[in-house]
Amino acid sequence: MSETNLSISDKAIAIIHNTQDGNLLCPTHLKLTEMAVNGFLNDRGIEAFNQLYEKVTSGEYKQPFLHGVEHMTQDHEGYILFKGKAVEHYSSPWIHSLDARNSLLKIQQQCLFLESKGITADSMNIVWRWKYDNEFGEYQKAKLDDLMIADNREIVFSEITLNNNDSQIVTFFMPENPHDTMIYDTDDYIDFAERHCDNGGKDFFIQSHTFSYGKGEGREATEDELKIILSCFDYLKGKDLLKAEAASEYGSKGYNRFYEDDPELSEEQEEYDDEI
Repeated sequence: MSETNLSISDKAIAIIHNTQDGNLLCPTHLKLTEMAVNGFLNDRGIEAFNQLYEKVTSGEYKQPFLHGVEHMTQDHEGYILFKGKAVEHYSSPWIHSLDARNSLLKIQQQCLFLESKGITADSMNIVWRWKYDNEFGEYQKAKLDDLMIADNREIVFSEITLNNNDSQIVTFFMPENPHDTMIYDTDDYIDFAERHCDNGGKDFFIQSHTFSYGKGEGREATEDELKIILSCFDYLKGKDLLKAEAASEYGSKGYNRFYEDDPELSEEQEEYDDEI
């Protein structure tokens, strides 16, 4: 039988056989194969499945990096791998969020830092016994300074905190001092809003804190600089290396009993809490 006449089931068997029973496939491609067998794909999905088949059977298949972050992949149990070695575990469906991507970028930088020290990155020294906050912060600061040295100018960026008023909060960074509509248009805000819209109809609360770093005439931070800032922001702030420029708030902040600054609980709520 020619390959052009192979059924979807035949192609799926070939894919699984050539990837150690599917263990070498990324979870997304394994799911694609399952959906193809079950007849759940549209024309676009079938095209993607056929492309996967061609790559696997030609020996050209390589598991794609998770969220496009170099060296980072995932296995079928949700473990995050750096160059094939488990370093963290992400739950689903959060693993597909942009918040997870930001976390992944920081872990990648931590792994590269340990690698530069001749230490193999694994879950023990990345998660359970991480002890390099200051050294890692200085290492990332040096990388940031190297990026900035070309024009020797101060960079301006903002820390954006999104709160859905139902105990879900994420933080990300943007260039310069964005106004509210610019924040609403970001992929990070759209992703967060779609994932946490089921919050009882509450408005979202947004905080934007703008900072500058360096000397000279100000300019907006580049995408590469923001990726480094993501992993050393706490260090720069803790060492008083950042200058606070502005702060803005949008939306309204609600309260529930999980917030530290929750107002006094009602007598009924206190009685309920005592019971549980």
